[in-house]
Amino acid sequence: MKQSYCSLIHTSLEIQGYTALMPSVPQIGKRDSSLEDSCSDLTCHTKIGTNTTLKDPVNGIVRIDFPEFLAIHEQQLRSGGIPGHFWMTLHKKLLDEIYDASAYFVMNRVEYEDGGDEDDGSIDWQIALNCERLQKTDPNAIFLVDHAWTFEINSMRQSLIAFPSLMDRMLDLMSIKRTDGDRADLIEAVCENVWKYCRYYKVSIETPQEMPRPSSEFQQIRWYVPDEVGSRIAHSDQPNGRMVPFFYIPRGVCYSVFWPTCDLLEGDELTLDYVEHIKDPVLRPLYLLPWQPGDFSDEPVQHSYVLSEQFFQSHRVQETLPVGSSTPASSVAESKLPLTVFTDIELVSKHLTDPRFKLVTAEKDASVLWLYGHFKSFKELTQDPKHQMVNQFPGEQVVTVKDLLAAIASLWASSTNMNDDSTQDFIDDRLTCRWYPVTFNLVHELPAFVSYFQQKHDRINAAEAPIPSVCANVMCPRKQILSSRAASTEFSPACERNLWILKPWNLGRGLGINISENLNQIIRLSDTNPLIASRYITDPVLFYREDIDANVKFDLRYVVFLRSVHPLKLYVYNVFWLRFANKAFCLSDFDDYNVHFTVMNYRENDILKQ
Repeated sequence: MKQSYCSLIHTSLEIQGYTALMPSVPQIGKRDSSLEDSCSDLTCHTKIGTNTTLKDPVNGIVRIDFPEFLAIHEQQLRSGGIPGHFWMTLHKKLLDEIYDASAYFVMNRVEYEDGGDEDDGSIDWQIALNCERLQKTDPNAIFLVDHAWTFEINSMRQSLIAFPSLMDRMLDLMSIKRTDGDRADLIEAVCENVWKYCRYYKVSIETPQEMPRPSSEFQQIRWYVPDEVGSRIAHSDQPNGRMVPFFYIPRGVCYSVFWPTCDLLEGDELTLDYVEHIKDPVLRPLYLLPWQPGDFSDEPVQHSYVLSEQFFQSHRVQETLPVGSSTPASSVAESKLPLTVFTDIELVSKHLTDPRFKLVTAEKDASVLWLYGHFKSFKELTQDPKHQMVNQFPGEQVVTVKDLLAAIASLWASSTNMNDDSTQDFIDDRLTCRWYPVTFNLVHELPAFVSYFQQKHDRINAAEAPIPSVCANVMCPRKQILSSRAASTEFSPACERNLWILKPWNLGRGLGINISENLNQIIRLSDTNPLIASRYITDPVLFYREDIDANVKFDLRYVVFLRSVHPLKLYVYNVFWLRFANKAFCLSDFDDYNVHFTVMNYRENDILKQ
């Protein structure tokens, strides 16, 4: 049975050590100035005109009039779907940070008593209209929501540890009961539950000059938890409101704004569609799993992302294929020197100083094309009498792009393993080959992934004893070698875990990669970028680093030159690189880059050991 009652909102403000508890709410969502949004640190490259701007004499904030507001925000207003009749009101509320939702709405807390089928002592919240009527056409019916916490995944725990007031606010916002246990357990509880509350937006950072065009590599995902009002607006498949993030350029701060999409009467609950962009009725229940748990373990786990002619026609921009026999590269290379080279990569143009090459500014004048972008016109290239060479091969993306490489591995497995055994090992053998971990494409294979994940979860939980991972043999040479080194790190074969490493399809440099065994987190991350999910190797070969007395992850980086496909000719550069993690490997601290990753070349504050 439910008990519901109206609750006053107590906002705790901590400013320079002074804490005041306010038992009434003049403004719902009042900004906590001690936990200022990290997006205030963003550099805004939009120019604000000087004719219509004024500086606030109190706090120095730029104040702009409505035409100027539109000039710099109209594209954002339209892309966010904010109706035009709200724009002037939104400008006024942003100008003075007016949080007036409490004049229209009330927060109701719903507690579940013991004894009912759905009563587990949990707490729900409702945001309900507290006035006679609110029309969707009312120009004042748009409301600001503050962001209580803005974070990046790899700094979540550090933020909660560094700011106790933030930690306490998240415990209250998420209705997590405090216990007498270790505070670290409460931090884990917040990190586990945050995926039910957070939203995200993307910001572009400045592209390095050597990059010929903007790249998704230079976008950052900012996760944020809306304030107590925004976080407690419930989901509905038939919502009566919308909420979107809005970056206010003069202040350099990101807010959220919500408004009704239907006329509301007193007592009506305000609702949103948490996955409004997902229209497929098969996929919606999967994307809603963080809020509406479900069992999908009976769904098939077979791959649907299969390389075929139909696949390439529907999923990739078509390349034209070479015709006939092209002129051998050796013939071009032996032509009159210097070879003319066209490149759109600044790094190449700066350092290609060998006198045997000459840079040209037009593609048509070049013998060699060294391009940053995807080259597609191979048919035209082979028919051109100039016999140009290009630094790409037709279809090379099947090994250079992560989702296609995974599809190659699954294609290999399906063509070589016809065993119908339904045990876990044989299922894995049908999903991938021995040299590649089980991997799912989260864009095209989310149902299969969720089924596999839930089956694995049930299998691990049902086992009477921990299931050892592959390298469990006490006579394993790896165990014998490692156990004799690193006194501070005792090696033992890992038990099986439902751990997954999530990687963007086509990013490099270790960007956008996360490790998790939290299905809710994986679902939310899959909504940010096209990702693959691969089983995380829990018992990797480790390298003993004497300088830190620890066994660490490492990788070997080779540069391989592909000269010809038919016949196959490969060359390996005689210099290769060993790259090491900076901390001892363990099956925890998955947000610690220095434990689980080895690419340190592009990280300013991390030690590069190679």
